Amino acid sequence: MKYIKSIKEVYVDLFSMLFLRTPETRLFDLKLHQSIVRLFSSELKDNLPKELEVIAKKIASACYTLKENPIIRYFKPDGEINSCTVAEQLAKAVEKELEHLSVKEKSYLQNTTEPRASLIILDRTLDMKAPLLHDITYQAMAYDMLDITDDRKYQYEITDNTNNVVEKKASLDENDQLWVKYRHTYFADTIKELVSELNKLTSKKLQNKPGMSPQAMIQQLREAVFQLPDYQEFKEKLSCHFTMVTECKELFQTYNYAELVPLEQILATGEDAEGNTVKHMLDEVIHLVRELDNDDNRLRLLLLYLTSKDGIREENLQTIRDQTGILANSEDDLTLNNITHMGVKVLKDSKKGTNLYKKLKSYGVKSKDETIRYDLMLKRVIENEIKQTLPEANFPFVKEQNQEKELEDNVFPRALRYLDPQWIKRRDPAVNGGYRGSLKGRVIVFMAGGLTYSELRTIYELTEDYDRDIVVGTTNMITPHNFLKDLTELHRPAPTRTRTAGIDQLPDVAKLQINTAGLKRSSLAPPSRMSRRSPRPLSHSPLSSAASASPSPRSEASSRASYHSPSPAATPPLPPRESEKKTRHHHLHLFH
Repeated sequence: MKYIKSIKEVYVDLFSMLFLRTPETRLFDLKLHQSIVRLFSSELKDNLPKELEVIAKKIASACYTLKENPIIRYFKPDGEINSCTVAEQLAKAVEKELEHLSVKEKSYLQNTTEPRASLIILDRTLDMKAPLLHDITYQAMAYDMLDITDDRKYQYEITDNTNNVVEKKASLDENDQLWVKYRHTYFADTIKELVSELNKLTSKKLQNKPGMSPQAMIQQLREAVFQLPDYQEFKEKLSCHFTMVTECKELFQTYNYAELVPLEQILATGEDAEGNTVKHMLDEVIHLVRELDNDDNRLRLLLLYLTSKDGIREENLQTIRDQTGILANSEDDLTLNNITHMGVKVLKDSKKGTNLYKKLKSYGVKSKDETIRYDLMLKRVIENEIKQTLPEANFPFVKEQNQEKELEDNVFPRALRYLDPQWIKRRDPAVNGGYRGSLKGRVIVFMAGGLTYSELRTIYELTEDYDRDIVVGTTNMITPHNFLKDLTELHRPAPTRTRTAGIDQLPDVAKLQINTAGLKRSSLAPPSRMSRRSPRPLSHSPLSSAASASPSPRSEASSRASYHSPSPAATPPLPPRESEKKTRHHHLHLFH
């Protein structure tokens, strides 16, 4: 090549596959694993500026790709417990990167009549309940319970027509129409809908009606032949999802989720299903923790209890340790203590806790469903932003903004959207009052420290409910198991960043050299989602060609060692359960 006509720098410094078919159409995921340790560990505070600089560059790349020059706001914690400044530092770093970009790319900023986007920088301390709650929707439940890899692959087994067991691997992305259609559906409804899809599939047979002409029969046969590849692909995907829901159903019943989920909602909301205030739940929490047969669920329930209280007395914390069998200085004891580094007030003292949940207005209708009554903080933040009621004291602007003047003048300095990426499909302005043609700027939210799948579902729901273009970004997607693992390692130093050719890069998670001596949650190997002591074989799928396969259970030797069975002599008798005195929650009956 003798001549180069032109060179154009493309800003795609993020792992969200913006120009490909993405696993999620409203998400850009930076895939920066163990972000909780990297961003919130006190031992790594000297490395924090470098971490935030890399993240800020990736967020700026996303804004450039979206052709946005957003107004930036950030989460500023209230109270005296949470002193985290990660969101503030990151927001200012993003503003600096965008200013640098505007100088470097003169075509980036242009004055148009389109509204300017909003970018809200949040961090994981905003809502510590979301990663602990069990979400009973299909996608969240699957990632919580099943072994789904980081690249969204699910491996299962089927029995073919010759009775041979064949291993299959499915990709859970936008190419799977069943996944896209039902991933945010209430789990019990997902089962019903999949059965309906199966019935539709089996009903598609050639019909030789009396009086059919030979030409009509040939046409019918021709159409059936043309649809055969799609038929086989759809059948295989349906078999995969029947395997997944069957496995989730078995685990739901095995681990007593029917009692666990309503109790979690009471702790998260402070109210029962009838709206009555409930304050004293320690007895019920301890009883259920002792009855649960899964180590992660025990710890999640205890952490949720601590996050729901504005501090508890030292003697109550010791009672929790004694009654649940948590050994001093054990892995779980360390996890309980580490939650204080995430802005949670564990022990009562004179310091003021947060009151942000009540400050943010709730615009949705309160659900009476026992499984979804808790309003995610992310949902309230976005709703208040859309309604222009987001308190500036808790969500200040990086730069002073005269929003009223901007709205009156209808002049918004921003980028010209000459090419929208395919992963965000804008609606036609002539249809249903689409996003274009109205003074509704795009809302971009970034969660530093990991995003849960329940929060991701909320983005899709709010997009439809408010007819707004909402995009969410995050350092990484987190499952409850990985959240507990990172919380345990929060006090441990993480690897420092390496530099290659002058460019900061994060090492692959598999190469992290973290001191894991004595840990039961491995930082290197992909975690098994559920710890099962007595795994039960799963029933066969309704499809004759699909047999449900249980994921490899965690061995007995790898179960959490920090729990022990308290001896009768060492453990005082428990008082009668509160639920025996007065029923505060009911059992879930999702399956018959």
